[in-house]
Amino acid sequence: MHVVTRCKPLKGQMAAYKALCDHFDIGRRMHKPVLVANTPSNNELLLQIKHLIRVKPLTAVHGLPSDASELTHTQLRTDGSLSVIKSVRLPTDSSEPVRLLQTGTVKEKNQKKIANREILSEYFKTTYRWKYV
Repeated sequence: MHVVTRCKPLKGQMAAYKALCDHFDIGRRMHKPVLVANTPSNNELLLQIKHLIRVKPLTAVHGLPSDASELTHTQLRTDGSLSVIKSVRLPTDSSEPVRLLQTGTVKEKNQKKIANREILSEYFKTTYRWKYV
């Protein structure tokens, strides 16, 4: 299997090249990875548009999915890797109540920061730029 990604725009290209890109479903969006079977007929068609695409072999990071239920959790990345992403399940029998992030709770906990206009100050550091004349 090949992972085919279009990396050049189709503007100004011949209609035959645009039709081939539409055939492989890479005509609409750039940098969208698509799986293509490694057959001689597909390889001949890919050779015609080789200046528009990037072809990489498919690599399975965690191995190929074993059953059909894992196919819904796979992600094909632009570097040609196929990874299986498991869903995270929360414990259902927890004794502590779930705290929701509400506006009132945030205002109570951050009243001092709100008063001094320091919300998100740890992420946006103040920088001073002095201009000498």
